Amino acid sequence: MPQLEELLTQYGEIGIIWCDTPCSMTKEQSGKIIGFIKSIQPNCIVCGRVGNGIGDYVCLGDNRTPAKKIVEEWETAATINNTF
Repeated sequence: MPQLEELLTQYGEIGIIWCDTPCSMTKEQSGKIIGFIKSIQPNCIVCGRVGNGIGDYVCLGDNRTPAKKIVEEWETAATINNTF
């Protein structure tokens, strides 16, 4: 949270926060992160990797492409080679 607070208060308006939280996060923990971000910057978009399906949009796994149509807003973390 201290690092998020620094980013959200020391660098002007932030349009998006791209989270890459552990899969073991509880829904309560994910919600706490979103609530904290929105309390400081209400217009900031929060990536779905905050966990538990409660981000502002869906983010697929690394280099994943959807097997079927996704109707929600989404992105994938992809590269054009085999490494980040």
